[in-house]
Amino acid sequence: MTESVLSSSVTTVIGPGGVGKTALATTVAATISREELSDGVAVVWLAPLRSAELVTAEVATAIGLTKLGGLSYEDAIVAWLADKDVLLVLDNCEHVVSAVADLVDSLTAQLPRLRILATSREPLWVDGEVSHRLAPLPLAGQLHRMAVFAGGFDLPAINGICATEGQSAAQVADLTARLVEKSLFMKLDGGRYQLLETIRQYSLEQLGVAGELDAVRDRHARFYLEAALLECNGLTMGPERPHLEVLRRLEDNVRVALARLLQLAPLSALELSAGLTNFWWTQGKLREGIGWLEQARTAATNAPPELRASGLFCEGFLVAHDADDWVAAARLLDVGIDAVSGNGDPPPILGMLYCLRGECDVFNGDPKSAVVRTEIGLEMMSRWS
Repeated sequence: MTESVLSSSVTTVIGPGGVGKTALATTVAATISREELSDGVAVVWLAPLRSAELVTAEVATAIGLTKLGGLSYEDAIVAWLADKDVLLVLDNCEHVVSAVADLVDSLTAQLPRLRILATSREPLWVDGEVSHRLAPLPLAGQLHRMAVFAGGFDLPAINGICATEGQSAAQVADLTARLVEKSLFMKLDGGRYQLLETIRQYSLEQLGVAGELDAVRDRHARFYLEAALLECNGLTMGPERPHLEVLRRLEDNVRVALARLLQLAPLSALELSAGLTNFWWTQGKLREGIGWLEQARTAATNAPPELRASGLFCEGFLVAHDADDWVAAARLLDVGIDAVSGNGDPPPILGMLYCLRGECDVFNGDPKSAVVRTEIGLEMMSRWS
């Protein structure tokens, strides 16, 4: 199969969930030497994604793109890989197969040196694709509430979201261990678990049949809202690294929680989106953060002025640093300033808005206004120091 990967632009390993597609693909990738592909391998784990719109962004992150310079994700990927010999492994494509196929078609047309190895329950149906089908393995068992998780999760999350009334933490741990023994769960590093994708899909159907899906999704959203906000607050109060590491582990489930909160509790979605700004910035995922903040701002129409202003500050910050668009950032900040001006004692966020607005003036060629706004902002913030 290694020969197929090196000689074909696209190779797809096909088969049902749990059959070993991921294991085969990663083994093949590991056997390819630097002499064969001088720039190595990039692996993109697509199973946790719940939106096809995130596929291109996830690929950009996997290959090491941290700043797009105003380009679209796809154009930035093409520019980055133009002179490289890379194998791109796209794992678990089936639930976002159309988006993957469109991206793969575009990339292979523009990057003749690129090699792609995909795993999926169905072919991508793209030009030049060579498929290898794996035989199915027997599956056993069921326990459906865990289908709401994305990516990895741990025992506290299982206990907080999936436990039935009266079920102890010890009982939850024992049941989880038995599911691992039956190969329905994968045990990951750091005490985390992951549900096989085929089992997750089936369990989601069973949750719907049982009429529990909405309730369990709500519990999942609230659990990860609390967990993520705790780490976001920690980022501002102490060493960043431990909190960033936890947020990286929570990231897939936080995405799912944010999507649910936009419907369930828009104010909480806006609070969490704003809280995650430093995380998105440090991880090079500014464009994703902007998207969540825009959606939350639109959904939270009755947000209190300070929360609305905080969201606009964060959105303006990310817009400015993503594409150096300081004009667009200034427009967002001006709306935030208007939201909290003239309402008694100025809150700290107003000072922050003025300071960042002054920075916009610097880049927009108005140094006098920059000085005035920055001094106003610093004076306001000094009252809270």
